[in-house]
Amino acid sequence: MKSQSPWRLVAAAALLSVVVACGGGGGGGDAGGSPGAGAAAGGTDTGSSGGTGGAGTPVAPRAEVFNGITLTQTTSADFRETGYIGGQLRPLVITTALTLSPDLVLPDGILYTRVTGVDPRMFDPASAEISLGNFKSANLTLKGLQQHALQVGTYTSNVQVDVCVDAECTRPVAGSPLAVRYTLDVKPAIDLLPVSVVELRGRANTVGATVEVPLNVPEDAKEHWGVAGPLDAAPAPISIGQLPTNTRFSITPGAAAPGTYQGRYRISWMGFEEILVVNYVVTP
Repeated sequence: MKSQSPWRLVAAAALLSVVVACGGGGGGGDAGGSPGAGAAAGGTDTGSSGGTGGAGTPVAPRAEVFNGITLTQTTSADFRETGYIGGQLRPLVITTALTLSPDLVLPDGILYTRVTGVDPRMFDPASAEISLGNFKSANLTLKGLQQHALQVGTYTSNVQVDVCVDAECTRPVAGSPLAVRYTLDVKPAIDLLPVSVVELRGRANTVGATVEVPLNVPEDAKEHWGVAGPLDAAPAPISIGQLPTNTRFSITPGAAAPGTYQGRYRISWMGFEEILVVNYVVTP
């Protein structure tokens, strides 16, 4: 799977700005030129591609490195990630150090990215975006997809990103291409809430004791779970809070008049969603 998109740089002294343009093509820089007429037999091609070959033999354009920009990949060349059937895959981020020539001039102000080797069941190749960090780094991000197409198992892709000053990528910038070997371990879907109904009891007009509810998420999960709600027209006097660990959350019953209350909340994490029901009985 291949995706190609241009991003524009405008340099003036120390100023550099980038605009990511979706889609491919666009006016390009030097595409390598057309081959010139070779000698009648075994002559040297004199076109701007600079290649050699016999008469009538097509000559591939020679890659000519553009040294006004240098990328140095700082991300490991090997990624290993865990995904879950039905869950959202984390984005793939390739980081680089960025060096710009003081007198940087691009043919038409555009750099092109060409992404190959992407498994379209894991990532959307058209989602490739490049961002700059203080003009000292350039990061390429591919958006992860929700995992409905893959079964439990291990999958490997060799992802390559060419960064060039022309649409045909005959003039790559120094340090291009960026390359990573991406391995994805797909596991079964997660039962996010091992306990989907919580029963609480309390005294009238008294804040109740906080209870903790477990979540089936990895111990090293970096992404926080989310909560939406209450989903009821008459909200129950209940609050749900974060804990230092992502694997549990807290429920605190508030002060209320005697009665029976119920609150429903949508708990989510990385594409998984489940409804939590909290029943709260308040006695005099």
